[in-house]
This record gives sequence, C-alpha cells and structure tokens, in this order.
Amino acid sequence: MEDKAGNDPYNQQLPQKSRVIVPSMACLWVLAAYVATGTVTFVTLEDWSYLDSTFFCVTSLCKIGIENFVPVGSITDAATDHPMKLVIKFVYLLLGMGIIAMCFDLMREDVQVRVRNLKMDIGLCFEDIRLRAVAVYRRRNSFD
Repeated sequence: MEDKAGNDPYNQQLPQKSRVIVPSMACLWVLAAYVATGTVTFVTLEDWSYLDSTFFCVTSLCKIGIENFVPVGSITDAATDHPMKLVIKFVYLLLGMGIIAMCFDLMREDVQVRVRNLKMDIGLCFEDIRLRAVAVYRRRNSFD
C-alpha cells in the first residue's frame, strides 16, 4: 500500500528514541531512601534496633538473605500478628527487589556510557600525541 507520493509507509524508518541516562548518584539516593524507609518500617513493626533493621533490609533486598533476622519472630507471633503487617513486609521486599534491580541496571548503563566516553577521550589524546610527534619529526627533517 503506497501513498500518493509513492512511499511505502511500512518501510519507513521509525525515529530513533533518545536514551536518557540516569545519574548514578540519583540511583544511590533512591536506594538509600528505600532502605531508610524499610529500616523505619521494621523498627516499628518488629521492635528491632535501627542497625538490625538496616542489616535485614540490605541483606534481603540484595538477595543475600543471611537469615539472621526473620520478620516474624516465632510461630505464635505469626498466628496472633495482624495480617496487614505481613502484607506490608511482603510488598516492601517484593517491590524493593525490583527497585534494586532497576537501579543496578541504570547504574550499569551510566558506567558503560562513562567508560565509552573515557575510551574515546583516551583515543583522541593518543591521536593528538601521534599527530604532534609526526609534526615534530617532519619539522626536524625539513631543516636537514
């Protein structure tokens, strides 16, 4: 199917999407805020210390899961505990693993762009040095 100008609309190139590179520092701030939110949540819900809550959040979200701390203290606590607390803990950990994975991927892209730019800069520096050396060599030979 062609339009009046004879162009096939299906063979036209789609415009390239521009990629937005998120700064690594923004990702680190998001991660720190999410861990801080979890720390306060587990201090409130589990009566843990801030250090224990932070340790649990970091190990659980990074999929290390050392299991020194478990959100429900014992089976009797689980039976009497409010089910909404369990849902809050589950949603925090599930959503957090997605946020961690997303931030790691964004930081990986940022590092790749920076390394690519650094390689180009180093290549330009070596090319500049090579051109200067050639110019000096030609100048010396032209005097002889």
